[in-house]
Amino acid sequence: KSLDLESILADCIDTVVKTMDYDAGMIYMREASGGDIVCRAQVGVPEEVTARSSTLGADYAEQVICRKRARFIEDADLWFAETGAATETPWFASTASIPIVSKDRCLGVMAVFTREPHGFDELEQPLLEAVARNISVAIDNARLFDDVRSEERRVGKECRSRWSPDP
Repeated sequence: KSLDLESILADCIDTVVKTMDYDAGMIYMREASGGDIVCRAQVGVPEEVTARSSTLGADYAEQVICRKRARFIEDADLWFAETGAATETPWFASTASIPIVSKDRCLGVMAVFTREPHGFDELEQPLLEAVARNISVAIDNARLFDDVRSEERRVGKECRSRWSPDP
């Protein structure tokens, strides 16, 4: 398997959506510089929805990140009507948004969606939270691997410059 972060995230959300029989899923992460929250992987999201914005759902993901608590919305139409959070009919009926936390830092959010109303029961919620914890480990491992690879290149370059014969 690859330790490329993009591949890992894409594989993770694809596996969750297929295994749990959801209609769509997204993984949001804060940019490395600590800036914007962007969708780094998605599956099943309608193309017309993703075409509208590269930061689709980022405000909602920010709320989940700040609170470090999962949010389960079983009736999106009702939730949007009560909160005034959307100006148009949502493309999904239910959603779960789970923070991806590592070492008390929230790295991002895993969100899953259904087109039909769905109650996230007491067995499903902890399972999604466990998946998010495993995704955080995968993210940490991918980042550590990248750090080791960068250091390896730096040391190799330094060694070559020190011990290479002068022309």
